[in-house]
Amino acid sequence: MDHVTNSVFFFAAQMQIRMLKITKIHLILFIEPKILEKPGKIMLCYTIVAQIRFMLKFHTSSCYLMVLEKDHGIHCNLTLLFSLCQAVACADAKVTLISPFVGRILDWHIAHTGVKSFEPKEDPGVLSVTQIYNYYKKFGHKTVVMGASFRNVGEVRALAGCDLLTISPALLEELDSSNAEVQRVLSEKTALKSDIEELDITESSFRWLLNEDQMATDKLSEGIRKFAQDGRKLEKMLTELLSKA
Repeated sequence: MDHVTNSVFFFAAQMQIRMLKITKIHLILFIEPKILEKPGKIMLCYTIVAQIRFMLKFHTSSCYLMVLEKDHGIHCNLTLLFSLCQAVACADAKVTLISPFVGRILDWHIAHTGVKSFEPKEDPGVLSVTQIYNYYKKFGHKTVVMGASFRNVGEVRALAGCDLLTISPALLEELDSSNAEVQRVLSEKTALKSDIEELDITESSFRWLLNEDQMATDKLSEGIRKFAQDGRKLEKMLTELLSKA
């Protein structure tokens, strides 16, 4: 594993990729725009890290990053997704998977509206993911919706039927210990009946709609800052390790 990890860092340096986080089973990269000129190099990483789970993970502030998936067939997970316009841009680019953050949306509304709690069906994060799921199914998009960042089991139950959900061990244990049956809420059948309208997302409309959504703008910029902080921490760790080598 050490050899594999060292090889990954070597290629990351050669490819001008910023390493955000690496563990024994999960690798996250932040790719500079210039790497889009040489997508074949990214594919080398799949060979290098064949012994660990590998994912290319991007934030959804820059549509041009999605060219990796659309033009080169490199599967991507678009994260830091807090609005429908981001989700539509991802679907239009035929991105493999998106990870809308349920809990972070809830956090923002609790902090900014004065409302301290929401019923699951009224939870802003649940409503956001439901809207995205319905949009994708109604208009035939294949991008997978993976709800993430849950704060309670009520949110999980309210999104039962979503393509994928990533749930913490604590919430899984709570669900497992409950006798209550989990009823499917989301489905393609109900999505087809939704009154949501199709959006035509261009770069200009994307930037405008995102800017008009204060919550999405705030949480996206906050998330990018946290990614950057993690990157600096990792760089410091690597520098210290290399100095001891």
